[in-house]
Amino acid sequence: DDWHFVNPKEFNALIGKTSDLRLKALYSVMYGCGLRFGEAIHLWWDKNIDFINRQIHIKNRKSKKGFPPFRIKGHQDRSIDCPSWAMDLLKQLKEQSNRNNPYVFLTADRLKHIKQKWADWQKDGKEDKWKNGTMVNNTNRNFTVHCKNAGIVTSDKLSVHCLRKAYGTNLADLGTPVHTLKDLMGHSSITTTMSFYIKSTDENKKKAVRGLE
Repeated sequence: DDWHFVNPKEFNALIGKTSDLRLKALYSVMYGCGLRFGEAIHLWWDKNIDFINRQIHIKNRKSKKGFPPFRIKGHQDRSIDCPSWAMDLLKQLKEQSNRNNPYVFLTADRLKHIKQKWADWQKDGKEDKWKNGTMVNNTNRNFTVHCKNAGIVTSDKLSVHCLRKAYGTNLADLGTPVHTLKDLMGHSSITTTMSFYIKSTDENKKKAVRGLE
């Protein structure tokens, strides 16, 4: 499907029109680090956020003490450098966080709901059907409202996943080698990665694909 490329100017407008610090940090992590939504919503403060080295570590996590598991698509761990502007928002959010809630982007009320939901799924023997996206709802609805308020108008597909897509496209436009971008995005296929070079300039395409020659 055609999806909307959120350019840097539009992203800055989006952040400016997003008053909720939690959502502002979520959007920034997806745009600045290229995380999948399911990866971002499962982040834990102590397991995934490295404030010292300014990195985000994506790792598989088994269910533990009533918390549901996290399974990476492709099952491959990876670490991504986090830009300072996104890390600054995470630091602000950390200052407001509850020490009893390990999740970066889940509210206390949502966490309570998720733990009960996970317990019900375990009781019904449905653990294997648990999806990363099961954690929250209404995210795309909120995102489209914020985009509208920011003046982002498009006939293309618009969802929070566009932020991850924009990360890949921005790096492709900078001439990032294909294999490097593949690792950063956590793609299992180089073919998927190549799709991000469609919107980049011809010269940068040439620079990026030299690693394939």
